[in-house]
Amino acid sequence: MNDISIGAVGAAIIAGFVSILGLIIGKEQKISEFRQAWIDDLRKGMIAYLVQINAIADAIRARAQPDAPNTTAIIDSYKALNEASHGIILRINPTEEPAKALLKSMEAFESLAAINANLTPTNIKAAEEKYVEASKELLKDEWNRVKRGERTYVVSKYTVVICIVLMLILMAYLWRTYTPKPPENLSKGGAATQVINNEVSCSIAGAVPPPARLTGSDVGTDRRRSTNQNAVQRNGSNSCLAPAVPNRQQSGSVVAPDGP
Repeated sequence: MNDISIGAVGAAIIAGFVSILGLIIGKEQKISEFRQAWIDDLRKGMIAYLVQINAIADAIRARAQPDAPNTTAIIDSYKALNEASHGIILRINPTEEPAKALLKSMEAFESLAAINANLTPTNIKAAEEKYVEASKELLKDEWNRVKRGERTYVVSKYTVVICIVLMLILMAYLWRTYTPKPPENLSKGGAATQVINNEVSCSIAGAVPPPARLTGSDVGTDRRRSTNQNAVQRNGSNSCLAPAVPNRQQSGSVVAPDGP
């Protein structure tokens, strides 16, 4: 695998991981928005529940007075209390610890409301403190969940980040250990040309070697020159030619005369 293919495969894998992470982020962001709206509705239900408990307690104490006015509105308070109670129960997970504490405090309120004589300011104050504390813990836990993201988002995020880091490490290792193969170029005539140690070596396939040197013969000199020219025409510029033999007549050597 060459360096181009390694880079292409690595870039494709990283792009795939980033795309998956983008889809997960978009989905979990939408879920976080819904959860935030759910928390706001839960907070309103908690407030309504606490307000109606105090309203019922005040109405019951008012009925005990000799000159108490008509307190038929207490029925409406009970209706609102039941609505808030069921809204809270349906919005929380009863298996979680903060939700368990809130449900326990609500049961304490309901046990007080079952007997009118128990709806004293002291009893209501004690139950109210437990209810407010449990509500704060539940809202804090839900807010932290929205802030850090859903469990699926957190796991996917760290998984993708780890995979990208491992992929980068693998690509760096392959890049450092990769050794390119020397090129193998074959000419059309069947001759191989290789570049080794910055020295060029050529081989001519089917080239006719120059004839043996004929000392003192002009005919032999012309024949060698003609042979070299023919080899150049057959093999082109890639041929390795033997060095040209200088003309002995031009070098001042004594040339033996031709025969009679």
